[in-house]
Amino acid sequence: MTLHPPAPDVPSGLVVTGADAASDTRPRLAAIYGADFSALSITPSRGDRAPSVVRSALPRFAPWNAATGTDLTAWHVVDMGDAGAHRLAWEAAFEAITATATSAAEAAEFTIGLGGDHSVTYPI
Repeated sequence: MTLHPPAPDVPSGLVVTGADAASDTRPRLAAIYGADFSALSITPSRGDRAPSVVRSALPRFAPWNAATGTDLTAWHVVDMGDAGAHRLAWEAAFEAITATATSAAEAAEFTIGLGGDHSVTYPI
């Protein structure tokens, strides 16, 4: 993939919702989704909250790489939402995460799963 600077009229946000992505004319760089599950942690955790914590931090990161002169806002990243697994039993949770990961893989070549506890790597 060749990275080029954005045109002056491109939107400034890198991450867009699924609804907004449909009308975004920029090329799609990736898809992110939440694997919001933590019931199988050996020690109690709230890893199911990780997707929302990461999303809340994303606006603080600059999409500009000064070393390469690359502005990632020339593309967009579609946010596929969370799997909705946080209140499910593990089998149903893993099915929901697998379905969400599959949808993300169909939406973009590069996907980012925001987990949960370590068990979410299995359905991803």
